[in-house]
Amino acid sequence: MKVFLELIRWKNLLIIILTQVILKFILEYHLHVDTFFEPLTFALLPLATVLLAAAGYVINDIFDMQTDRINKPEQVIVGKKVSEEDARFGYSVLNVSGLILGFAVSFLIGKISFSVIFILTSLLLYRYAGYFK
Repeated sequence: MKVFLELIRWKNLLIIILTQVILKFILEYHLHVDTFFEPLTFALLPLATVLLAAAGYVINDIFDMQTDRINKPEQVIVGKKVSEEDARFGYSVLNVSGLILGFAVSFLIGKISFSVIFILTSLLLYRYAGYFK
């Protein structure tokens, strides 16, 4: 479990959640902007975001295995502490779960087109890890 939390960079994910919660608080209670999110729907939004971000961290580590072995061998997780196969499975589970929750949020707020943001996020994280670096 500790290795998995290290792989998904849980501290960064916590910052993502806190940022979204603080932003919602500022928008609704300070600026009086209606964000159209019921409490349950809003709870799903940071969860979907965090799942996609975690998937992005995992796929990045998978694509960077060889480079990381040279540049930071003491910090390598995939291929050392977690098999590449398990990492790919984890990536798939995190990514699909994030997309499903993203679609759920889009449906619950009545804006299905909002789901494009989750799809693009997933695709861009994969492309970044595999090609843009």
